[in-house]
Amino acid sequence: MLLARFGADALPRQVPFLAVLDSFGTPDQWITACKLVFLTGSALVLSGFAIQTGCLLAGLALIAKVIGNMPLFSNGRLFDGVILLLIGLYVPQRGLQFLRLQCYLLYTGAVLSKLIDPDW
Repeated sequence: MLLARFGADALPRQVPFLAVLDSFGTPDQWITACKLVFLTGSALVLSGFAIQTGCLLAGLALIAKVIGNMPLFSNGRLFDGVILLLIGLYVPQRGLQFLRLQCYLLYTGAVLSKLIDPDW
C-alpha cells in the first residue's frame, strides 16, 4: 500500500518528531532497532515467559517508530503502542484505571473531532 501511494523510489524521508532522534543513527538503523525490540517483546508475550515485559517492549517499539517518522504517523499505530505500554505498566493495586483513561481520552477526542470538524 505504501509503495503504491509513493512509488517504489519515492518512499517518504524519515523525519522524526523530535530533532534529538536524528542523533541515534541512520533511519535504517532506527527501523531495524525498532523491529528487533518489537520482535523480542512479541516473543516474550507469545512464550508466556514475561508478558508484561514483552508488552512494554512491544509498546515502546511501536511508539518509537511512530515518533521517529513524522510522515508515516497514524493514530492507530500510536494507540496500539500506548495500549501495549499501559499493559506493560499494569500494577494490580491500581487496577485498569490507566487503560480506562486511555479509552476515555480516545473517544472524547473522537467526539470533539466530529463536533468541530465541518467535514463530518
